[in-house]
Formats: sequence, C-alpha cells, structure tokens
Amino acid sequence: MEVRFVSVKGPAVSQLENLPTYAYAILGVLLIAFVIVRQVGERRMTVGKLAVMPVVYQLRAGRLYRNAVLPWGSAAIAGLALVWLVQRAILAPG
Repeated sequence: MEVRFVSVKGPAVSQLENLPTYAYAILGVLLIAFVIVRQVGERRMTVGKLAVMPVVYQLRAGRLYRNAVLPWGSAAIAGLALVWLVQRAILAPG
C-alpha cells in the first residue's frame, strides 16, 4: 500500500517561493499593518456598541420599541437575510 501526501501549496504559494528577500520584509510589514488596522477598527466598534447599549436598554421598555422598532426591525433583518440567501444560493456563479 502506497502512502501519498497531498500538498497544500497552491500556485500562489509557489510564486511566493521565488520572491527576493526584501519582498518577505515588505509582506511582513503589510501583514502587521493589516492586523493593527483591523484591531483598531474592532476596538472602535466595540466602544461604539458599549456607548449605545444603555440607551437601547432603556428604550426597550417603551411602547414605541414594542410596537414599531421590534417588528419593523425584525422584518428588516429578515429581508436582509433573504437577500443574502438569494445572492449566495441562487445567483452564485457555478
């Protein structure tokens, strides 16, 4: 019985093997910059959510929330989910 190993390296990875040395440094800097920008964006969104939550928590007991925001907000989320489903399942290429 012969054992075969499958390579996980695709054509993109094979092209990276032929890069000059300085290109690895540039790729490393770009990767670090991407991670830093992503972390800053996540922190900013977290702070924004934390600032809004006390207001939303107080509004949830009101009639406006129960009669307007909850049903219409739920319908909007369901509509977005339906659009996403159609895009991914029906209109997806191949």
